[in-house]
Amino acid sequence: MREVREANTTTVSGNRLVRVVARTHADLQRVINEIVDGRHVLRSSTSIALKTPTPLRQVQLLPVVRGERR
Repeated sequence: MREVREANTTTVSGNRLVRVVARTHADLQRVINEIVDGRHVLRSSTSIALKTPTPLRQVQLLPVVRGERR
């Protein structure tokens, strides 16, 4: 699906975190319906992020945590 932007496995067995985009509320419902309509989906939960408080970071954070400089 082109609406799926990211899909991750979580620490809970069998769970997936899927980030999608949609044009409208109705389009979001269509996307959700397509995702959960599969025979392998036993349950689902939907959350909507209205704002991203921490922007995507492109730098490696581990050297920063260790106090190393680049």
